[in-house]
Amino acid sequence: MNKLISRTLLILSSFVGIILLVSLVLISERSLKFILNINQSTNVDFVLTDRQWHPYKPSIEIDVLSVVRIKEQSSLMETQELKVNFNLLSIFQGRLIESLYAKDMDFIIHPSSKEDQINLNSLWFYVASIKNLRIEEFSLKDLKTNSSILNGELSAMAFQSGGSKLKFFAKNETGGYLDLRVSSISGSNSFKDYRGFMQTSAFDLNQLVSNDLCSFCVSGILDSKIWFTLIDLELVKLLGDIKFRLNSSLDFINSINAKIKLEDPEKNIFRISSFLNENTKIGAPEVFASISSKEVFVFIPEIELASNQFLYNFKHTVDFPSDLLLGGYLRNIVLNIKDSFSLKVDFEDLSLKSSLGSVSGIAGNLTYTPRSSRLKINTPYLEVELGSLLDSSLVFNNLNSEFLLSLIDEKVFISKSYFKGSYKKNLLQGQVTLFPNPLDSTGDLSLKISSTDLDYLDALDLFPNLNQTKFTKDWLKDSISCGAFQEVFLIYRGPIDNRYTESSASFQSRGLFKDACLELIDTTINEIDLFTKINNTSFLGEVIDGNLYGSEVKGLLKVFKPSNNNYQLELEGSSYGPFLTLLNLANLDSVFEVKQGKSGEHNTNFKFTSPLASNFDLLGKDSDLKISTKIKDGNFHNKQTNLSFSKLYSQIDYDSSNGVRDGFATIKINDIPLKFDIRKVKENGNFNTQFVTEDVVSSRKILSPYGIGDTVKGSSKFNLKLVLPSFVKGQPILDPKIEIASNLNGILVNLPEPFVKSKNSSIDFNLIFKPFLNKSPQLVFKYGDLLRGKFNFQTDFIEGYVIAGKKKQNISIPNGQILLVGELQSLDLGSFISLGIVEGEGAGAGNIFIKDLLVEETNFSNFSLLKTRFKSQRTEDGIEYKFTNKDLSGIFLVPKEKDRNVSFNFDYIRINQLAGSSKDSFLGLYNGIDSEFDFSTKAILINGQDYGNWKFSVVPDDNQLMLYGIEGTYGRWQITNNMNGISSLKIKKKTFGWRSSLEANIYSGSPEKAMKQIDIEPNFELDTLSLDVDLSWDNLPWIFDYNIVSGDISTNFTGFTIRNSEELETPNNLLRLVNIFNITDSFEKITNLDFRKLYKRGFSADSVKGKFGITEKSLKIKEPIILKSGSSEFSWTGEISRDKKGNLDKLNLEVVMTLPLREYLPAYAFVLGGPLTAGIVYIAGKAFERNLDKLSSGKWKVNGEISEPKTEFDGWFEDKKNQ
Repeated sequence: MNKLISRTLLILSSFVGIILLVSLVLISERSLKFILNINQSTNVDFVLTDRQWHPYKPSIEIDVLSVVRIKEQSSLMETQELKVNFNLLSIFQGRLIESLYAKDMDFIIHPSSKEDQINLNSLWFYVASIKNLRIEEFSLKDLKTNSSILNGELSAMAFQSGGSKLKFFAKNETGGYLDLRVSSISGSNSFKDYRGFMQTSAFDLNQLVSNDLCSFCVSGILDSKIWFTLIDLELVKLLGDIKFRLNSSLDFINSINAKIKLEDPEKNIFRISSFLNENTKIGAPEVFASISSKEVFVFIPEIELASNQFLYNFKHTVDFPSDLLLGGYLRNIVLNIKDSFSLKVDFEDLSLKSSLGSVSGIAGNLTYTPRSSRLKINTPYLEVELGSLLDSSLVFNNLNSEFLLSLIDEKVFISKSYFKGSYKKNLLQGQVTLFPNPLDSTGDLSLKISSTDLDYLDALDLFPNLNQTKFTKDWLKDSISCGAFQEVFLIYRGPIDNRYTESSASFQSRGLFKDACLELIDTTINEIDLFTKINNTSFLGEVIDGNLYGSEVKGLLKVFKPSNNNYQLELEGSSYGPFLTLLNLANLDSVFEVKQGKSGEHNTNFKFTSPLASNFDLLGKDSDLKISTKIKDGNFHNKQTNLSFSKLYSQIDYDSSNGVRDGFATIKINDIPLKFDIRKVKENGNFNTQFVTEDVVSSRKILSPYGIGDTVKGSSKFNLKLVLPSFVKGQPILDPKIEIASNLNGILVNLPEPFVKSKNSSIDFNLIFKPFLNKSPQLVFKYGDLLRGKFNFQTDFIEGYVIAGKKKQNISIPNGQILLVGELQSLDLGSFISLGIVEGEGAGAGNIFIKDLLVEETNFSNFSLLKTRFKSQRTEDGIEYKFTNKDLSGIFLVPKEKDRNVSFNFDYIRINQLAGSSKDSFLGLYNGIDSEFDFSTKAILINGQDYGNWKFSVVPDDNQLMLYGIEGTYGRWQITNNMNGISSLKIKKKTFGWRSSLEANIYSGSPEKAMKQIDIEPNFELDTLSLDVDLSWDNLPWIFDYNIVSGDISTNFTGFTIRNSEELETPNNLLRLVNIFNITDSFEKITNLDFRKLYKRGFSADSVKGKFGITEKSLKIKEPIILKSGSSEFSWTGEISRDKKGNLDKLNLEVVMTLPLREYLPAYAFVLGGPLTAGIVYIAGKAFERNLDKLSSGKWKVNGEISEPKTEFDGWFEDKKNQ
């Protein structure tokens, strides 16, 4: 125990001794200076003005303490007054100084270095180890100017509870301030855990101060509010707003407004959202930044370029076009600022557009360092537009490439890089290099491209528009219309924007062109296979196969620029194939046609040279064309003349300077073998090529294609001449023509007068056919003095004129018509119509018009017209043919619409007919009608009597003629549609005789006069008469007998009165029937009803309606015949039989009379029971006078013969329906 106590005392005494020693050292000026100057880079000097020794709490006071850099002999810090209280017992708590007070402390700011930069942990360790700290009136001063930059004060205090707080406040010369407050976290046991708040207002962050914070920091004015938390002196939370106005602009940046938040404390990553220059539209992307004194690391997740204008402010940093527009997305952007700047970025659907061109759809990534950059592109769709350098934009699919980029004098340089992708669904690959050019902003491009199976238009889109290639390229675009490059290689070197027309740019191409179509001199060569080479101004094509209008072609095609500076075309080769090819090349394919595969064959060599132009002139003064051809078994046909040419054999040698060399040709025309001499002839100062022959020709062979048959027979000598252009340079291209001449001696023409010709007589016949090259063919003919004419053969029709007779006529060819003029002795109108007036086929059908034709005798069916003048014209409705003579005048219309009938519209028709001949005349007309037509006439005069105006449609059918839509007026009678809209007449031809059926409405507004018109003296009066009839009878319509008619008649009369007269004769069934309904006559005799008091002039009715059915045996009332007279009504039913002659005979009728009581009361009484009953009824009537206007009905039966009718009363009953 003694030893333990001894040792303890020894330790305590040693500890006390050390404390006392330290206490003595701390108040010794020499000792303090020794300790403070251990760091040999600085010298600390001071004057100790006061000291207070205490065993463990010594204190000192110092005046004018200074810290000086030994190397530079420059001051780091000076203070005028310093008081320090020590507590040696707190040394075990990490705290030596109990309190420190300083006044007038100056810190001199030196240019920062890595060694001088502040270590926050170390600085805080020293500050936090002082229990109470106060610095009054400290300042930061500039070393060079010794001027004060910042003034302020600092205080720190530790509490007995373990907490502490710090307050730092500083002002700068401009009046701005920084206020920093830090306090320990309540409940924390560590003196390194704090919460703090910093606010700055117009605080000038001087460059010297900012450099002390980090080597790359800039100076400016700072406004901020920041809340932060430190755990173990490590920043774990920070949130605040910052506004920093730069003292000098950093590029275009003048100020930054930002919200800052510590996102990841472990990695020290801050989330910053900001905008620049007080403009919210210049919003910087949201960034995640890690900032230290050594580097800044920035990560940006995404930038949408179209909506974010931020990056546009950096365009000037690289020499891009001023009108550049950006689009697409930048993603995963990583910037690292350490000793230099580096960048990594992914991009998607990136687009760059300016007036110089555009690129869109770029996808890939970029890695940038100051030394080199790498651009990788992997995009499904890329569109490139290079302004005037290319005709149109180019689209690439699945493009993959890797470009090595660098900046040379702020201009982009691309070293040799390769790419591969799909262009127009074909594989395209190549190599690209871009060299900076001091004269423009884009540079010089070296581009090599290869592809396979590329359409010619797609390939031409890859050809650049250079001054050297423009003429060749334009000619290729105009001349080639189809095909594909099986292989193609393209090389371009020159400015990417083609800004300078006269530049050093060059272009080469080579390839195998398959199935090409070449448009050359209005000629198309198809299915061409050729090897092509392009070298700037020249083009060479070796045609290894081609199709020229069905013929095989081989040769060389050259486009080049000789010394005279004009481009030239040279085409040389051979062709073998069908003779049709030559017809096409000579522009005669429109004149002659051939059967497929049967035109014969040719073997031709050719050579053509000419200045290159969009439209070549084969016979131009600077062109030269040579052709040598052999023709074998040529066959062709002329459609207009229907001439067939076969078995053509010939050899033709031609050059454009001299034309065709003399020779011969053998040929068959309509199987007539002929031999033609070929010669060049000069006529009217111009050369032409003629094929001439003279031979006896059979009319049967020459005319057989026209279907004339036996109309023309025999043979005669004909002169034939085929005239073709000479095709000599400097000579006009004359139209070809065919001339045929003969006197027709030996040929019989079997036509009616005046066209008949005997076999041994002669008549001059001339025909000239002109198949014009640039307009429709024309045919001129003359047949003696009888007929002459001229025709133009248009594509779908023939136009021209024909003159009949030898009288001179003033006429010209109208548009789309064939006019007939002149005079004829006779004409069969049926034959004339067959020429095409009404119907027909072929180009001339339906367009023949008669301008003025006088025919002495016109025959049509059984009719004959004398001295009839015909004319025709086209109207909106169709073609009208007018005809006029003394017996008729009218118009025959051929309608424009195919579904309409032709029509005859007469002004008048005069017919003089013998009695009893109507049936024969109608039979002839009936047999002559075989098609539908519409008919109308304003007047029909038969033997001088007017039978009115009529209108209807005629439809021939099996054994009958039907007339529909009949509308007509005959005197006081009218026929029109019935209530069902029908108005028709059918005339059927039976084995013996005719049967007529009429279904229509017959109307008259003056029925009495109408009856007298048909020889009936009526026993009645009517205001109007309307009959819907459906009647039939055995005879023609105009041969009508009332006694043989059957069918139905519906009546509708108004103002009907049957006159009272016992002596009135009733000679026919109609009048007898009318008398039956006269109740004033028939009923008064057998009843005591005095109807004559009411009907003094005769029985009358306001209206009469009903329906009769007429059969062979009877006349039946199908619907009650109702006669209404005032408040009375008479309803008839029943039937009347007919005798064998058809006359009305026995009656079986009933009539119901509905009468008012007041008017017929006495009569009722007598009928019911005599005078007594009458008196009673009369008294009752007076008593109940208000009921006498009620209606009552009585029924009578009417029997007997029609000449002696008998009536029988059946009884009265009250008419309840009219109550």
